[in-house]
Amino acid sequence: MEIDIDDVPWKDDLVTHPSVIQNGELIVPTRPGWGADINEEAVRAHPPKNPHP
Repeated sequence: MEIDIDDVPWKDDLVTHPSVIQNGELIVPTRPGWGADINEEAVRAHPPKNPHP
């Protein structure tokens, strides 16, 4: 899995439990699946933009 630490400032708002990186390592969550759910409200607040209108 790749991760961009210089992403948009609201990236962590898109999920209920953002990924945690400590000492350069991803901490594997103990919650089921990916350990997070999608925050639908945050997704609607940041709709995708068409790069080629």
